[in-house]
Amino acid sequence: MGEHLRDMATYTEHHTPPAWLFYLFFAIVLFFPILRVAGLPVLLPMSFSIIFLWKPINIPRLYLISVTSATIYLIGVTLFTVTRKDAAGFADVVYIIVPISIVLIIALTASLAGANKKQATYRLTQFAYLYLYFQFIIVLLLYLHPPVIDELLLSYLSLLEGNVTSSAVYLGSAFTRPGGTIINPTWVGFAVYPFARYLTTYTGRYRYVLIALTTTLLSSGRMAMITIFSTEAMIFLITLIQNRDTQSISRLLGKLAILGACISAAFIFHPFFRAYLDAFLAGDLSSRLMSYSITYRLEMYQWMFSEPAKMVRGGLVLAEAPQYIDSGMVMRTLQFGILGYVALKLPLFAFALRGVRSGDGRLLKMGIVITSVAILSSLTTTTASNMLFIPIYGVTIVASEIAFNGTWDSTHR
Repeated sequence: MGEHLRDMATYTEHHTPPAWLFYLFFAIVLFFPILRVAGLPVLLPMSFSIIFLWKPINIPRLYLISVTSATIYLIGVTLFTVTRKDAAGFADVVYIIVPISIVLIIALTASLAGANKKQATYRLTQFAYLYLYFQFIIVLLLYLHPPVIDELLLSYLSLLEGNVTSSAVYLGSAFTRPGGTIINPTWVGFAVYPFARYLTTYTGRYRYVLIALTTTLLSSGRMAMITIFSTEAMIFLITLIQNRDTQSISRLLGKLAILGACISAAFIFHPFFRAYLDAFLAGDLSSRLMSYSITYRLEMYQWMFSEPAKMVRGGLVLAEAPQYIDSGMVMRTLQFGILGYVALKLPLFAFALRGVRSGDGRLLKMGIVITSVAILSSLTTTTASNMLFIPIYGVTIVASEIAFNGTWDSTHR
C-alpha cells in the first residue's frame, strides 16, 4: 500500500495539465456549473473527471476515510428507507453521491492545478480572484442595472435559470436582490465568502472579505451576512488567543469595526435592510422579525423536532415532504438522520480536522470558514447537498491545502 502511494506521489510530481484546461474548468464553475437533466442537477465540472479516470489521482488518506464512511452510512440509511416506503423514488437515492462528488472535485482540482506548488498556488489563487470579482461586478451591475447591460445580463441569467436554480422567482427580482451567476441572492454570499477569506488569509489584505460582504449586502443575503460576521468574529478570537500583543488586538478590533460599519451602512442605505431599521424606529420590529419567511422556517424546525425518530435514523422520502422546504438541515436530517446530515458534509469536516492537525493557523482558519459556511448556510437555505457549492468547497480546500499545508500527498495524513 505504501509503495503504491509513493508511486502515485512520484507520478503526480511530473504531471501538470495545460493552463487552458484549468481555466476552462473555472469558466464552467462560474458561468454554467449545473445542467438539469430530467429535473436532477448534473455537476458539469465533474465531466473533467473523465480525463483523469485512467490516471492515478492523489487523495490524502483522511479524505478517503471520510468519503468511505459517509457513503457506507448513507447507503445503509437509504436502503432502510426505500425498502420500506412505496413512495420512494430515484431522487431519494442520488444523495449518496454527494460526499463522493466532494472528494472527486477535490482530487480533480488538485490534478488540474498541477503538482508544482508555486504554479498550483498561482492558478488556484487566480481562480479565487476571478470568481470573487466576477460575482461582485455582476451583482453590482444588476443592482445598478444600467441600460443595455442589464438586458444582456437578463438574457444570460434566463438561460441559467432552469439549471442552476429550479425557481423562477429570483429572476423577477434580479435588480432588487441580484444573485450574480448563481441567480439565487441567498446563495451568492455563501459562494464568494470562502474565496474571499482564502485571499485575505493568503495575502493578509482584508479588502477581499469586505468585497464578499458588500456582494452579500447588495444581494440582501441576511443569513450570509450573519455567517460572514460570526465566522470573522471566531477567526478574530482565535487570532487574539494566538497573538495577544497590543498591535494585533487593535488591528483586529479595527477590522471588526469596519465589518460593523459596512453592515450598519446597509441598514441605512439599502431598501431591503432599511425596512428593518424603520420598523425598529417605529417600535414595530417584532412584526418585521416575524415575517412569513422567518415564521415558516421556525415552523420547519418545530416539525423536525416533532419527529425524534426520523432525527435519529431518517426515513423521510421526498414525496412525503411539504412542497417547499428551504432548510437543508431540516430536510436532510429527516431524510438521513442527524448522522446522515453530517455524513453529507464529512469530507468538509475532514478538511477542518486536517487544519487542526497541521498546526498552521492559516489552515485552521480556512477549516473554520468551510465548516461555518457548510453548517450555517443550511439552516435557512438548501445548501446541505447542493451540487453548486461542491466546486466552491473543492477549490477553496485545495488552494488552502497547497498554499498553507505545503503538500498534497497521499501519504500525508
